[in-house]
Amino acid sequence: LAPSVQMPRCHEALPPYWPTCAPVIKLSSMVILPVPPNTGVTIARDSVLNEFLKCGADKLFWIDSDMAWTPNDFIRMLALSTKYDVVAVAYPSRSLDGVFQVNTDGLTTHAISEHGLFNVNSLGLGFCIVDRKALELLASRAPRVIDGYSQKEMAEVFRVDRTAAGYRRTEDVAFFGDLREAGFTVWCDPSIELGHVGEKEWRGRLSDAVRLSTAA
Repeated sequence: LAPSVQMPRCHEALPPYWPTCAPVIKLSSMVILPVPPNTGVTIARDSVLNEFLKCGADKLFWIDSDMAWTPNDFIRMLALSTKYDVVAVAYPSRSLDGVFQVNTDGLTTHAISEHGLFNVNSLGLGFCIVDRKALELLASRAPRVIDGYSQKEMAEVFRVDRTAAGYRRTEDVAFFGDLREAGFTVWCDPSIELGHVGEKEWRGRLSDAVRLSTAA
């Protein structure tokens, strides 16, 4: 891949419906793992992770179907993944009308990397790349479950649970919590601008939002 390659934006790249047994698409240097339709988010993510662990790839790049991104965004994330085990991008929330949801509770200081990334507790998983060793570790620690939809046995890595204080954790927050408990740093790249597609497209870059908040 090169910046000059014309790649479609993510929400335009795949057909709106994939058959029950969604095919694994193999390219020269990538494997695309589509999600079967009509599955819950935790089942969908566990199914993709299960296929990833069998395919031998080094990195798993999570891209939700409602993300709008460019080839340069994709390539930058690939480059960063050679330096960092977990890199994600914050994007505007659809439910909160464009607000960025980034959890830094309890972090008194932030590490700023040489590439402009900073550490967070959690954020959305819609545009995130994770190294195989981190995912293999989480899968080895997770209980095994048989998925009633596909009849496949897999690691139950993704779940909705609650904190010790009783607050609900969505599957992405729990996933990033597991990564941090396993010793991995969750890095956020604030420089990439993403679109979040719903009734309209919410678009923004975290670094711009922080500057506007500081100026206000």
